[in-house]
Amino acid sequence: MWDVSHALRTPAQAHELLSFFLARQGRLRGFRFKDWSDYSTDQPVPGVKFATAQVTSTKFQLQRTYSSGGQTYTRTITKPVAVTVRLYNTLGQEVTSGWTLDATTGVVTFASSPGYVPTWRGEYDVPARFDVDQMQMTLDDAEIRSWERIQIVEVLV
Repeated sequence: MWDVSHALRTPAQAHELLSFFLARQGRLRGFRFKDWSDYSTDQPVPGVKFATAQVTSTKFQLQRTYSSGGQTYTRTITKPVAVTVRLYNTLGQEVTSGWTLDATTGVVTFASSPGYVPTWRGEYDVPARFDVDQMQMTLDDAEIRSWERIQIVEVLV
């Protein structure tokens, strides 16, 4: 869950947020959200691995694994930022062809079985939605509007 509350500085910014909120009909429709504290494999985080899980001999699901002490949590990455994703073979060499990525599911498909489970690097978003159905924007001044407590929650797939 995230709280992205802020003061909007202009009526144009308020209108942009209002349009985004109304187009998603509050909680009804999800969207891609960048969690700036956890969005990239380039972040130096101890105990984090970036691998794929084999779905079939040619399909692999992007994953991120977090470990601390004896506990492990594996997160399925379903919203990769396609232009940033790079795949690697077991020798750590980048695989530049022979595969495609579905940026709406995080599934990598090879043209033929690679014979190994690839690892990956790149950025990803979180599937999210608003956690309210009504916008509570306030008019702080003739030219300044704000919306406190903009709650966003992850959509678990």
